[in-house]
Amino acid sequence: MTAAKRILRKAQRQAYASQRESTAGKIMKASNADTKLFYKLINMQRKTPLTNTKILKLNEKTAEDGPSIMNIWQEHFQQLATPTIEENFDTEKLELVEIQNNIIESIEREKGKLWILLRNLYKGMSIKVKWEGQCTEDVMVLQGIQQGAKLSTTLYKCYNNVILDSILKSGLGACIGDIQVPAPTCADDIAVLANSTADAQGILDIVQHHTSRDLVKINPTKSEAVLYNAKGSNISTLQFEDNDINITNETKHLGIKRNEQNRANISERIRTGRATIYSLLGAGLHVRRGFSPMVAYKLWRTYAVPRSIYGLEVMNLLAKEKDMLELAERKILRQIQGLPNNTANMAVYTLVGAEPIAITLDKNVLTFFMNIVRNSGTIECEILRRQIAFSDQRGKDFINRVEKTLSKYNLKSSSYYIENPLNKIEWKRLVGIKIKEYWKNECHNEKMEKNIT
Repeated sequence: MTAAKRILRKAQRQAYASQRESTAGKIMKASNADTKLFYKLINMQRKTPLTNTKILKLNEKTAEDGPSIMNIWQEHFQQLATPTIEENFDTEKLELVEIQNNIIESIEREKGKLWILLRNLYKGMSIKVKWEGQCTEDVMVLQGIQQGAKLSTTLYKCYNNVILDSILKSGLGACIGDIQVPAPTCADDIAVLANSTADAQGILDIVQHHTSRDLVKINPTKSEAVLYNAKGSNISTLQFEDNDINITNETKHLGIKRNEQNRANISERIRTGRATIYSLLGAGLHVRRGFSPMVAYKLWRTYAVPRSIYGLEVMNLLAKEKDMLELAERKILRQIQGLPNNTANMAVYTLVGAEPIAITLDKNVLTFFMNIVRNSGTIECEILRRQIAFSDQRGKDFINRVEKTLSKYNLKSSSYYIENPLNKIEWKRLVGIKIKEYWKNECHNEKMEKNIT
């Protein structure tokens, strides 16, 4: 019996190794010949096998077989899709809205079919839950917005804008000079910024007021508060719908972790990059096992680097933090090329046509800067203009980092570009040319230093 198990495990390992080598070979061939197939194979390798749960609980119900699980899913989505009236909801506003909708529909019916078309998109809409190849009965959707539909974001903004306007009119929240920035928002993700607990609580009360009138329920447990530079301060509890909001040292907003010191956790970023490349290169990072150095580097630049530096263009990085990122990248590049640790830094980059991760960060800063400049009527551009007018050259403002980066690559000042913005293609071409010139000079200078020594 033991011998049979040993033989079986050996056969399984051989089959797995054969499949891995076959996949690696296909990826290497597709890396130059078929870009679409290359990324398809990589994504297939990244995906984890789908597994369905065997037990599902909803409230006090428990399901352990397929039909019962489907019924619980159907009940769950039925609750989400059906309007409910709770104690804190404003029923008078509901009656008023129904009257207003009837008036608007009667007016728009005479002007065109757009309003009727929009209504018909959601009238009689239903969904089904698919589980293990089987579908439940139709669940009628009587509230909410379709997920993934083209108009969904626009329709949600129409609703969300009322809340944001009310917050602005209240005068509560943080300001940068005379520019109000109380609630930066992306889709349904709102961050409340305030200089005091009273202001923050006031904004939360405004949001609660509107959601109760619009029959919308927000889960307070999914919200967190982070206190910046508040050491030794006695901060009272923030509440939403009579529930305390958790005050934590760190939270995530738009995929970027924010902590009390407003610093990026570079060690965690490095671990993320290494975990990403290890998950892609199942055969290992060594040059003699797995993909060729060129393919491995392509995977590193395409998948690992963006995850490692996501959002860092808006963070004020220290010089030592950039050095940590570069050291980690050079270690990876040495591994995938099979180079010894004492290999010159320039050789590590040039042998695979790589560029330092610091240059990628500079590209992101310049791209972000020009994206703001091109949208001249936005709050972001107003803040940028204010920083240009009032910022100290020794300060840590975003505009100072932009100025240093522009100067580094012999580009014109931020004041020039804010008055003469370039389109996306022109800016990308200009930045690319300047970075190539800078990198060429760096390579030449290091070569001369090595020759002298």
